[in-house]
Amino acid sequence: MNEALGDITVTRKGAATVFDMGEWQSEVASRHNPDGSLSFITITPGVDGFEFVVGFGPKRSLIVRDAQHEYTFWADTASSSK
Repeated sequence: MNEALGDITVTRKGAATVFDMGEWQSEVASRHNPDGSLSFITITPGVDGFEFVVGFGPKRSLIVRDAQHEYTFWADTASSSK
């Protein structure tokens, strides 16, 4: 959940991982970065190229950046255990 951008629902469809933003969804590919972090990059045509970096820390998060902003999506731990 991010207050400015809303929710991301992460699901598995067979071998694919899908990020669903409500208005759009995309399969994602993963990449291990030189700094040791892990990124998920959207690969569906039309919404490809958005990079979500897995956040470090005790609470699960995804971070997406544009030229001027950084948005953090925090995991909803209440629903993720279902």
